[in-house]
Amino acid sequence: MRKNKLKQVVSLAMVGAMVLTPVSVLAGWKKPTTISKISATSKTVRVGQEFELKVYSNERNVDDDYFVWSIDNKSIVRFDDDDRYDDEMEFKALKAGTATITCKIKGTNVKETCVVKVEEKQKTPYITIDDDDERFTVDVYDRENLEAKLRNATTSNRGLNYKSLDTDIVTVDSRGNVYGKKVGKGRIQISSKADPSIKKIVTVYVEWDD
Repeated sequence: MRKNKLKQVVSLAMVGAMVLTPVSVLAGWKKPTTISKISATSKTVRVGQEFELKVYSNERNVDDDYFVWSIDNKSIVRFDDDDRYDDEMEFKALKAGTATITCKIKGTNVKETCVVKVEEKQKTPYITIDDDDERFTVDVYDRENLEAKLRNATTSNRGLNYKSLDTDIVTVDSRGNVYGKKVGKGRIQISSKADPSIKKIVTVYVEWDD
């Protein structure tokens, strides 16, 4: 009788411990100790432009919530939402100036920074991509859309043409879907259908899925 009660107490204690244990621990995720790189250490954006930064760790099964982001000048750049903890973060440029964005591993001094220069809005037509205007990343054997847009266009034809300049590494279809063929660095040229002189070359980094 006592043994059965003891088993019940132990079982209840184990259940309680599981309830109180974070899901990340149960899943085998761990606190990272290093940041191997950040997607950009410096970048230039326009007022009103949204952009993304991402940090990478060589360690596997790390808990992304240990990566915490901060901005030293929030009048120049702000967070796109209220979240501050993740391996990737979205921002919006507010006005011309310079701001430093830092990603740090919570509870440590391990960090990476990106200096962001915000320029006034461009008045002539230009092309942007949604993810990161200077660096685009896709996993090998996977697809990502560039989400390219023609800005300040005076014509109603806002269509875009896409062309891979390194087809052995990366390909792209007529809708801007990029496919990573093998690990490496490739280039995609985007141009306006109405005015081919309006164009942009995007560097695409094909990486293994971390």
